[in-house]
Amino acid sequence: MSGVLKMLLLVNSPPWGSGTGEQYLRSLAAHLPQGSLCRYSTVQQATPGGHQEWVGFPSAVARLRSSALPILSSIAYGSFRLGGLERLLRDVIAFSERESPQLLWASLSSPAMYLLAHRVAASLNIPLVSSVLDPPGYLAANMRFDPFTRNSVREEFSACLLASRRVAVVSEEMAEEYGRDYGAVCTVIRSGIHPSLWAPERRVELNPEELVIGFAGSMYGKSEWRALLRSIESTKGVLRGRRIRIRFVGRWPRLGVPRRDFVEHYQPVSPAEAIRLMSEVDLCYLPYWFDRRYAETVEMSFPSKLPAYVAAGRPVLYHGPAESTPARFLKRYPVGVSCHSNQPAALLEAIERCVWDTDLRRGYSAARSRALEVELGLEAMVCGFADFLGVERSELAPLRRAD
Repeated sequence: MSGVLKMLLLVNSPPWGSGTGEQYLRSLAAHLPQGSLCRYSTVQQATPGGHQEWVGFPSAVARLRSSALPILSSIAYGSFRLGGLERLLRDVIAFSERESPQLLWASLSSPAMYLLAHRVAASLNIPLVSSVLDPPGYLAANMRFDPFTRNSVREEFSACLLASRRVAVVSEEMAEEYGRDYGAVCTVIRSGIHPSLWAPERRVELNPEELVIGFAGSMYGKSEWRALLRSIESTKGVLRGRRIRIRFVGRWPRLGVPRRDFVEHYQPVSPAEAIRLMSEVDLCYLPYWFDRRYAETVEMSFPSKLPAYVAAGRPVLYHGPAESTPARFLKRYPVGVSCHSNQPAALLEAIERCVWDTDLRRGYSAARSRALEVELGLEAMVCGFADFLGVERSELAPLRRAD
């Protein structure tokens, strides 16, 4: 008999989605015993059919409207808190009465989840464990809340952490802060890459006439991206005799990300294909905000691009603030170069170091192997999940690819 308690997973994302948060949850759920989970999701858009099951577990979906527009976002949050919250709470409780969970696992990925999670746990009288991928400041900035609403959101987030038996976080910095501020017992669980996807390291250049910079995923560092383009244009697109080309894999943002002739665009692909495409470049580009509105996020979140880039076996160019999780990671595991400036000279120097620095090349293989084994591999992720649930690793399934 498994010691894994049956859980209600409460999450604000569609079970049919393909974003990084959904991939994270799928990777974990793939290792749970049969019958140990049920899922309740809130979603923004109309629900397609077939949502009664999610990776083999029972699933229910409720539509929840919100807005990211100034003023309207705060009005929508206030309206939900005054009326919609109670209706949604009753629906979650009715679903739970059918499924009889013994533990609530809340993915704290939206203000609605902050409001809902600790209330559901109290109503059902079951323990709460929570997952945090991004701090509340990130959501407040993205949704353009007014100051009063920001304070309310942070208070509800605090209530969830104070009520949580354990908290899964994505960085040591987040674990330290939440442990200090809330007394939270934290476990670091990052997105992990299955060993079958760890690309062999490339020992020779694919094309000595080209220098290919890879980018995969969502583009949130838009001003940093524009700085990279300006830097490349300042060299007329050539560095040390090699033509610079960028391979961009993912959805192209509607605003703020200009195109250039030297940028080739690939539509979103599977995680495995993204890693393969990144394994063919000379370096992988990771921008993070210099904008102080996102300081909390930069210092505490852990970009899911980083595990994929390391799995691809290519050096990482981190472009963002020094006080950040990627910069600290690269100090622990020197698999790339950090650039803390938008100035072309600094960026070009960082690119050169990624491609031609002999010390980086010499230590890269050992640093990459350690990073994947200790922090970024799927086994590390599943071991962290077992700790989060308070069970032995042997009570979860052997490694499985969720994709």
